[in-house]
Amino acid sequence: MLKRANESFNASNKNQTICHCDIDPKNVMWNNDNPIIIDWECAGVANPERELLEDALCWSGFLSNNSSEEKFIAILKEYFKYRKIEDVEWYDVICGNLVGRFGWLKYNLERSLGIVSNDVEEMKLAENEVVKTIDEINRYLDLIGDMYDIITKSTI
Repeated sequence: MLKRANESFNASNKNQTICHCDIDPKNVMWNNDNPIIIDWECAGVANPERELLEDALCWSGFLSNNSSEEKFIAILKEYFKYRKIEDVEWYDVICGNLVGRFGWLKYNLERSLGIVSNDVEEMKLAENEVVKTIDEINRYLDLIGDMYDIITKSTI
């Protein structure tokens, strides 16, 4: 699966722009109804469709295992009001988005084994992240077909 994810990641990198790369709810502060985006250290050049997909997953509850298809669709539709996206291979975007999760898994495996740090607390936190990330990857794999269907219907 990692090989397919890497191939899809590379195939979907034709379109790139500057992205925040971590706009999940913890990185948005609110002043009344005005969002203030914080925590820019992950910002860089990335694929905007993959960024949109990841944002829709985060804001619709995927990471907390409490997904809302309605929220996922609402985020996509709102985005598409302001930016028309054409000629996107959404399957490549969806599969390529797994690369980040596999990278996070690798990092936490190394942390849990004491390769990154030999701090016992750090290693214990990493063990929990490994389990959580494997669960997340499995949920993601189960949703690939549904995500593809939702996105392609929303872009019409």
